[in-house]
Amino acid sequence: MEKILILGGNSKLARCFFLLYPKITKSLTKKECDITSKNDVEKVIINTSAKYILNCAAITDIEYCENNKDKCLNVNTFAVNCIESVCKKYNKKLIHITSDYALNPVNYYGFTKYLNEKQLDKSK
Repeated sequence: MEKILILGGNSKLARCFFLLYPKITKSLTKKECDITSKNDVEKVIINTSAKYILNCAAITDIEYCENNKDKCLNVNTFAVNCIESVCKKYNKKLIHITSDYALNPVNYYGFTKYLNEKQLDKSK
């Protein structure tokens, strides 16, 4: 089975995935890879043998997103676009898990997930 690199290693989803597949995954936290830094993302992706990059990084706290819109937009939208472009550049496959909040956004968190979905759709 192919190796998978997980970004956002402290998230609930990442921890569950790592527990299910410990032999094929490597999980990185925000301290190990700042997904808002293209340099960090590129260094990590260049140096991994993983074919798949699973993005589990996101700011999901609704209230925090409402009060920190710039940071939320940066992590939930712009960083995902960065990861996607670096994956394309180095021929890696991005697995991006989204949220049902993206389908009909009623808050800022949902809006950032909606934007990210639209951007990923355009890049196909």
